[in-house]
Amino acid sequence: MQISHPNQNIACLMKMTQDGSIVDERCILQNALEGKGETDFYYSYLQNLKCDVLFITNNSKVGPAVTLKSANNSITEAVPFLGFRHCPACTAVLDPKGLVSYNSNVFNDTTLIVVVGSKTCPKEYLDYLKDKEISYTFAGEDGCDLRSALKSLYADFGLRKSLLVGDSTLNASFFNKRLVDELYVMVNLGADKKNIESSIIEDNLYRNNLPLLGQKFELLGIKKIMPSMSMFHYKIRFYEIEDNTSTVRHNF
Repeated sequence: MQISHPNQNIACLMKMTQDGSIVDERCILQNALEGKGETDFYYSYLQNLKCDVLFITNNSKVGPAVTLKSANNSITEAVPFLGFRHCPACTAVLDPKGLVSYNSNVFNDTTLIVVVGSKTCPKEYLDYLKDKEISYTFAGEDGCDLRSALKSLYADFGLRKSLLVGDSTLNASFFNKRLVDELYVMVNLGADKKNIESSIIEDNLYRNNLPLLGQKFELLGIKKIMPSMSMFHYKIRFYEIEDNTSTVRHNF
């Protein structure tokens, strides 16, 4: 059962090695050995997908911690704010408590949107974002209601096509809620996985959680990018399960 908005499409784009780990260094080395320099095929493909909004978390080296003179007032009314939109494409940063500072409302050539929690983020942080013309919206009271965030991004900002480009925990959060429609996986040569490396869908907070429960991947196509790299495109299919006990909250 698909539960994302019928007018929205949510995809996930990840780059990994053949052993399932997220590692960039081996990809760069292999590209150099094949005379490809350090071309970043991941970002080239990202641009080709032409998504309306990219999803990342506040763990994605977005910016330093914010410093507020005071953070004692609660939000009384959760109303999204639409700042000046410099670029058609947007980046949505999931930051429930409002912890990250920004220089402007432009992030990596996209318009910045911060997604917070109405009970976990102080009002002073919203004022800080408004002063910088940075758009914001809400993901429920705790900032973890992804469905509410998606609904607002579509209804208030007109953003239909979303792409997950964050970490493995972000992916697990969306898959856990059965919100992902498509998966793009760029696979590069490499099979020396270490235990410290993450897979593309991994729940580090809840080891017993099964984020892919009730879902299966249907292969739509394989595109060869270079001799040691291919892109796999999957459609996510949903099926009924008797008891889904895997629904948990994630703290970004």
